[in-house]
Amino acid sequence: MSESVDTFADDVRASFEGRENVRPEEIARALELKDGKSVRGFLRMTWPRPSEQKNSTWLLTNEQTMATIEFFLAKRAKPAPSE
Repeated sequence: MSESVDTFADDVRASFEGRENVRPEEIARALELKDGKSVRGFLRMTWPRPSEQKNSTWLLTNEQTMATIEFFLAKRAKPAPSE
Protein backbone atom coordinates (compact mmCIF):
# COMPACT_ATOMS: atom_id res chain seq x y z
CA MET A 1 0.00 0.00 0.00
CA SER A 2 1.45 3.40 -0.94
CA GLU A 3 1.78 6.12 1.65
CA SER A 4 -0.74 8.92 1.33
CA VAL A 5 0.84 12.34 0.87
CA ASP A 6 -0.83 15.26 2.61
CA THR A 7 0.19 18.18 0.41
CA PHE A 8 -2.09 20.56 2.33
CA ALA A 9 -0.18 19.88 5.56
CA ASP A 10 3.19 20.10 3.81
CA ASP A 11 2.25 23.43 2.20
CA VAL A 12 1.11 24.90 5.53
CA ARG A 13 4.27 23.77 7.29
CA ALA A 14 6.48 25.14 4.52
CA SER A 15 4.75 28.52 4.51
CA PHE A 16 5.59 29.09 8.21
CA GLU A 17 8.99 27.40 8.43
CA GLY A 18 11.50 29.73 10.08
CA ARG A 19 9.03 32.59 10.54
CA GLU A 20 8.86 34.64 13.73
CA ASN A 21 6.17 37.02 15.00
CA VAL A 22 3.28 35.10 13.46
CA ARG A 23 -0.24 36.07 14.49
CA PRO A 24 -2.88 33.41 15.36
CA GLU A 25 -5.14 34.73 12.59
CA GLU A 26 -2.46 33.94 9.99
CA ILE A 27 -2.32 30.36 11.22
CA ALA A 28 -6.12 30.08 11.22
CA ARG A 29 -6.33 31.32 7.61
CA ALA A 30 -3.63 28.91 6.46
CA LEU A 31 -5.40 26.01 8.18
CA GLU A 32 -8.78 27.11 6.79
CA LEU A 33 -10.24 27.61 10.26
CA LYS A 34 -13.20 29.94 10.80
CA ASP A 35 -11.13 32.50 12.73
CA GLY A 36 -8.23 32.82 15.16
CA LYS A 37 -10.34 32.13 18.24
CA SER A 38 -9.59 28.40 18.41
CA VAL A 39 -5.89 29.07 17.80
CA ARG A 40 -5.80 31.62 20.62
CA GLY A 41 -7.59 29.14 22.90
CA PHE A 42 -4.92 26.54 22.20
CA LEU A 43 -2.21 29.14 22.85
CA ARG A 44 -3.73 30.13 26.19
CA MET A 45 -3.68 26.50 27.35
CA THR A 46 -0.22 25.74 25.99
CA TRP A 47 1.68 28.99 26.58
CA PRO A 48 -0.18 31.06 29.18
CA ARG A 49 0.72 34.74 29.16
CA PRO A 50 0.89 37.15 32.09
CA SER A 51 -2.35 38.99 32.83
CA GLU A 52 -0.69 42.25 31.73
CA GLN A 53 -0.70 40.93 28.16
CA LYS A 54 -4.46 40.38 28.11
CA ASN A 55 -6.05 42.02 25.06
CA SER A 56 -2.69 42.45 23.35
CA THR A 57 -1.54 40.93 20.07
CA TRP A 58 -0.09 37.43 20.12
CA LEU A 59 3.21 37.31 18.23
CA LEU A 60 4.44 33.74 18.11
CA THR A 61 7.94 32.37 17.95
CA ASN A 62 8.67 29.84 15.25
CA GLU A 63 8.58 27.05 17.84
CA GLN A 64 5.11 28.12 19.00
CA THR A 65 3.91 28.54 15.43
CA MET A 66 5.04 25.10 14.31
CA ALA A 67 3.68 23.38 17.45
CA THR A 68 0.32 25.11 16.94
CA ILE A 69 0.19 24.07 13.28
CA GLU A 70 1.01 20.45 14.20
CA PHE A 71 -1.73 20.43 16.83
CA PHE A 72 -4.39 21.60 14.38
CA LEU A 73 -3.14 19.39 11.56
CA ALA A 74 -3.40 16.38 13.89
CA LYS A 75 -6.99 17.34 14.78
CA ARG A 76 -7.79 17.72 11.09
CA ALA A 77 -6.36 14.29 10.27
CA LYS A 78 -8.51 12.39 12.77
CA PRO A 79 -11.07 10.23 11.02
CA ALA A 80 -14.71 10.98 11.64
CA PRO A 81 -16.39 8.59 14.11
CA SER A 82 -18.24 5.81 12.34
CA GLU A 83 -21.96 5.68 12.77
